Amino acid sequence: MKIENSQLVSLNIEFKTAAKLIRLGLAELQQISFTNHDIYLACLLLTSGYERLTKGIICLKYLRDHNKFPSFEVVKKYGHNLVKLKEYIMNNCISKTKALKTPHTKEDYDFLSSDEELDIIIQILSDFAQKGRYHNLDLCFRILIEWDLYQYTLGFCTSSIEVSRENYL
Repeated sequence: MKIENSQLVSLNIEFKTAAKLIRLGLAELQQISFTNHDIYLACLLLTSGYERLTKGIICLKYLRDHNKFPSFEVVKKYGHNLVKLKEYIMNNCISKTKALKTPHTKEDYDFLSSDEELDIIIQILSDFAQKGRYHNLDLCFRILIEWDLYQYTLGFCTSSIEVSRENYL
């Protein structure tokens, strides 16, 4: 199957969009203070950026292995579960042997595969992506979900990152 230039351009735009969303999400996090503790937009930007980035990586892996882009269903099956997306990428898209050959890629691999704080952040964002994105609308429709964005994340984001994993998982 022939790969269309428009597909490659679209994937490139998707990566640029993901990077911009992550940058904007991090900028929103920096705005959080004692008087401004609205974290919703930061979480929305970060989850969207991270999901787009990881699904783009899955597309690249599939393209490399099959010389074609995956079907929509291949990528959609991960839904908004950012933890599963990270696990798939770590297990299928990154060669540990190659990553350990150079110091900078070894540091990246070690961080991605074993940093507990990163795992906590991804779990929080994953829960938000699956349960909290429509929190306010859900409340309008009186839909009760087990998600309180402010209670769930505010303590994590405004205090030291040295928190107990049990508080958030």
